[in-house]
Amino acid sequence: MNSTPRSASARRLASASATLGLLLAAQGASAAIQYWDPGLTPTANSGKASGGSGTFTTAGANWSNGATDAVLVTSNATSGSTAGFAGAAGTVTIASSVALSAASLSIETSGYTIGTGTSSSTINVSPNANEAGGILVGSGVTGTSINVASIKLASGASGVTIALTNTDLVNFGNTTVYLSGSRTTVISNSSTSGTTTFAKLAVTDKTAAGGTWPNAKVQLDQGNLVINSLAGASSSTGALAAYGGNSTTASFPTVFQGSTTGTLTINGNNTKYVNNVIAANQAPLTFTFSMTNGTLALGDNNALGSRNASNAATGNILNITAGTLAASGGARTIGNTVTAATFAIGGTNDITLTGNMTFSGGNRTLTVSNTGATTLSGNVFIAADNTTGRRLTVAGAGNLTISGVIANNNSGNTLASDLTLNSTGGILTLSNANTYTGNTTVSNGTLLVNGSTAAGSLVNVSSGAILGGNGTIGGATTVNGTLAPGNSPGVLTFTGNLTLAGTSTTAIEISGIGRGTAYDGIDLTGDGTKALSYGGTLSMSFGAPITAGVYDLFALGAVTHSGDFAAVNAAGSEVNSFSGLTITPGTGWDATLVDNQTTPGSWSLSFDNTTGDLTIAAIPEPSTCAALFGLGVLGLAALRRRRANKAQTLAA
Repeated sequence: MNSTPRSASARRLASASATLGLLLAAQGASAAIQYWDPGLTPTANSGKASGGSGTFTTAGANWSNGATDAVLVTSNATSGSTAGFAGAAGTVTIASSVALSAASLSIETSGYTIGTGTSSSTINVSPNANEAGGILVGSGVTGTSINVASIKLASGASGVTIALTNTDLVNFGNTTVYLSGSRTTVISNSSTSGTTTFAKLAVTDKTAAGGTWPNAKVQLDQGNLVINSLAGASSSTGALAAYGGNSTTASFPTVFQGSTTGTLTINGNNTKYVNNVIAANQAPLTFTFSMTNGTLALGDNNALGSRNASNAATGNILNITAGTLAASGGARTIGNTVTAATFAIGGTNDITLTGNMTFSGGNRTLTVSNTGATTLSGNVFIAADNTTGRRLTVAGAGNLTISGVIANNNSGNTLASDLTLNSTGGILTLSNANTYTGNTTVSNGTLLVNGSTAAGSLVNVSSGAILGGNGTIGGATTVNGTLAPGNSPGVLTFTGNLTLAGTSTTAIEISGIGRGTAYDGIDLTGDGTKALSYGGTLSMSFGAPITAGVYDLFALGAVTHSGDFAAVNAAGSEVNSFSGLTITPGTGWDATLVDNQTTPGSWSLSFDNTTGDLTIAAIPEPSTCAALFGLGVLGLAALRRRRANKAQTLAA
């Protein structure tokens, strides 16, 4: 619904149609706003143009500078201006192959749809080198949709900003958003609940073979950002990709960076199949996804890409300085390499990270608050500098399984690195043969070792913490908290000294006679230089009808022993009472247990410090004893009668 040009300025605008584009420009040195005005009636909206629906072409005058009856007067000035959308909301149809170019877009009215997604039209936000630019959405403006073939965001003096003020949603429809230049595109929303949605996002042109890749990236300051797909080159399927030129470079700069709060959600299968985008050396094209705060939610296993030109999984780099990583929309398995300083894994869905993870810098703390299962199946490296070792701390209330190998580092440095569990009710499970050689400290939470810790790696379990599992502890271990072998039940092996301190509790489950399958066991291996020191409390839990037999609670082998349990107790569904405890220093202890059967039975329990065996035997019931005594008396009387009869016969 374009109007016929009514002035010389408008006629000059119409003559620019051959360029298939329009550059909105300020007059003189100012950066005036040129408002969308398909009816060319600025007086209808207090000097801001009427806005509304219409078609933008280069053949007609569609813009006003805000003055009464004034329209855009130049089409080729060098300083940028702002394209404003105010007045009545509507659908702005951009003619096919037409580019709307400006330093900034300013959206001041809710409900605008800019572009219908049915043509090859584009929007160029292109501030000059000495300017800043961006897409600005005013306070309270909601329901904005920008739906063109592509938006190209080029950096000016300060980068490009998508600034959202107290708005709920800006939807970029089916638009591919391109980033280029060396600056940062900042997504900033004054409302923490606001959401910006990109259909596709791409990092753009490296202009010539042998040149450098652009340093463009997206920074999420506040609010939420959803990216449904990382766009790929025309020769690729899906994927984040460079557009234009070849390269001998195998790496890409930071693409995403979160700096304060908010959630960045990346959806879509963004697996990269590189064709003609990198040079013939076929080096993998990799990207770095960097976050320094907020939440990164991954809505697909390949949301960050995972393949190179040979269709071999390589994994783009996820660099996390701080913030939270989560799975979105269901369980996710992420194959990317991760470098991290301090971050969290949250959410409610299962998440598995199969790429290697390196903790370097910061305080190296991983906090797991995810209520789903969290698994690190790649190797975990605790990077160290040249002078001091480093410590990895696992915290949070969530459960974490590390099925990869935890190592000192991956750079050849042999300095020892420590592992600390400081959880608030969470469980850390180690299921591989770990090689880190520093100390292991269980300050809070539960550590289950189903693999092994390195020989010589000291283990200290603090009061209130728990050590368990079916694996092997390679270094000397001191337990001030709870030692609970197995995974209900099982056998835990120690190859170094084991000290059960005075505050410790050794928790043993007994539900049958099978060691490791029905009751817990502790193995101590090594020569006579290794030692077991008994101490603290032995706590037994009986969960099935009690069976007489010998229970090998501690398999000492050649290991020496000292000390005694200071206290012993028994509980569980099968226990009615536990009494008569007698501790014999240096020898062991004895007690009596009454079970919880319909007809209660009594059992004698005897523990031998030297063998580590618990012997359970039934105690006959009093009625049984009386019956046996009666039978004995009758037998004795009969014997006496036989002897008397024999004597009478001999006398006769």
